[in-house]
Amino acid sequence: MTEEEKVRLAKLIYQHTNDTEYRYHWLPHTGLVNDWFIAYVELSRLIRAYFGNDRPDSYVIDEDS
Repeated sequence: MTEEEKVRLAKLIYQHTNDTEYRYHWLPHTGLVNDWFIAYVELSRLIRAYFGNDRPDSYVIDEDS
């Protein structure tokens, strides 16, 4: 993995964390709740990619719903 890819992934991890925190504080005011399982899986995949762990995980997320 090149240094540019690591920087890009680090920025994605940072953005994902900020988005999740925003949803944590804002969604309850609108009567909605964040899907924490999906947020965790997405963050887990970003971190695994950052550290070069390319083994697939066992999480299945139906993105059609």
